[in-house]
Amino acid sequence: MPISEIHHVALSVRDLARSEAFYRDVLGFSTALRIEADDAERNQRLLGTPPGTRARTVIMRKAHSKVGEIELIRFDPPLADPAGPPRAGDPGVFLLSFEVTGEELEAVHAQLLARGVRCHGEPEQVDIPGYGHIASLVFRDPDDVMLELVVLPPAGHPDPWAP
Repeated sequence: MPISEIHHVALSVRDLARSEAFYRDVLGFSTALRIEADDAERNQRLLGTPPGTRARTVIMRKAHSKVGEIELIRFDPPLADPAGPPRAGDPGVFLLSFEVTGEELEAVHAQLLARGVRCHGEPEQVDIPGYGHIASLVFRDPDDVMLELVVLPPAGHPDPWAP
């Protein structure tokens, strides 16, 4: 199958404006596109939404990138709210991870705390056998989606996926 890379991840949100502000102001994404998905029949066919469901979408990306986009989507009427946020071990996606370059995670952690973002703790240093030394910081977005910032091993470190 000729898949090259992940194009985007869609996140269902409770408040589109609040989530757009978080991904823009806290994580540095820019709004690339707004979509009014008013064709309820198409939404039902493509996404399996209940009849009559419409949606508003904001596509966000980092500057000069066409991969790794975040699609924030607000359904109207809202779809059923889950019992709680996804957790490690639950089926499906429970975490989105973003690589950080050019800044220490300790400084990023301080910036997140200053903005009132709920972090799971301090940045952690982790040695992954066969991969290398990484740094990781985990926190939550406004809809309780778990996000991770990770500093990867330096260039030239053995790549476990290299042929």
